[in-house]
Amino acid sequence: MLLLGIQFIGTKFSYLPLYNIQPEDLPWLVYVFVTVDIVFIALCLEGVLNESKSYQQYLEQSNITLKRKKELYHHLAHHDALTNLHNKHKFEIEISKLIQDINKEQSTLAIFYMDIDKLKTINDTYGHVIGDSALRHAGKRLSRCFRDKDLVARIGGDEFAAVVIDPNANTIATTIAERIQSFSNEPITIDNCTFFVSISIGIAIYPKHGDTIEAVINNADKALYVAKQLGRSQYATYHE
Repeated sequence: MLLLGIQFIGTKFSYLPLYNIQPEDLPWLVYVFVTVDIVFIALCLEGVLNESKSYQQYLEQSNITLKRKKELYHHLAHHDALTNLHNKHKFEIEISKLIQDINKEQSTLAIFYMDIDKLKTINDTYGHVIGDSALRHAGKRLSRCFRDKDLVARIGGDEFAAVVIDPNANTIATTIAERIQSFSNEPITIDNCTFFVSISIGIAIYPKHGDTIEAVINNADKALYVAKQLGRSQYATYHE
């Protein structure tokens, strides 16, 4: 409720300050109080205030909806729709930041380039729906093989990538690669179809195997090619 005072002085009048009264204190009526020289007009604006409150709630809900949509769009822009891992765009952004941190801390970084072995055979044998499920399973297994602070991404098709930062990145990379190999020995069952999903791995270390991120990624890809030549479920570290 809004209370407005008007003070008459001869033929002139002036407005007194506004006072706030809660709308639930008075019903929807107009009250007029008269004294010798002051007239108080009390206007109970419960209906107006309720409408204003409803509009405020609407705006707050709209802001929440817009915020959620913004977060969703941001997530979709940086994550792979199939596996929910980081996508190639996010991978490239984050790895550039990590390189800067490594240069400051004088640490090392291991880059993994990984490829699902014979995914085409799975697609041809069981269909693309099963093939997509196999990719999702592979993404989940890879995530469990790496540490929480490591970056894992699907960079396209049957290709995955990861980044490991550690002063002993070379040793840590070998441990993770062997862990991935052990997962490859566990069968996957999807819609009564049981098969194995193995992963070939190429590893390169920064700055040992290149002084730029492009060089290290390229060398990790070369190491992946070597691993695939060795056979199913193998890993190789880049050697000049």
